Amino acid sequence: MLLIHMGPTEFIYYWLHRALHLHSLYARYHSHHHASFVPEAITGSVHPFMEHLMYTANFAIPLVGTWMAGGASIAMFYMYLLGFDLMNIIGHCNFEFFPVWPFQARTTLSLSLALLLRLRACICSTSARALC
Repeated sequence: MLLIHMGPTEFIYYWLHRALHLHSLYARYHSHHHASFVPEAITGSVHPFMEHLMYTANFAIPLVGTWMAGGASIAMFYMYLLGFDLMNIIGHCNFEFFPVWPFQARTTLSLSLALLLRLRACICSTSARALC
């Protein structure tokens, strides 16, 4: 189920949400979701009916896929749906559960990778001059 969710469901959700921010769809559907001045837990579930249908169809993909593969259970359906409701609440409750600074800071790995790429570019340009 996790692979089905990470594959098509996340991909479709990302592009669907991006499309809902286009002017024509935003004005018709998604602006209602952004109308609250202070985000609250319920804000994540405030959508027009058509948007609810789109999200429901998208999040049904892993549920139906797992059922068709023969690995579904009622408990799994509840855990999946309640888990995403919880994530939706956390994302819209106007409180930072996970600090942003660790994700904004450059890690040792990214600095090492940047240094290696710079070194590689330097070696390649030196060897290219030697060939000329």
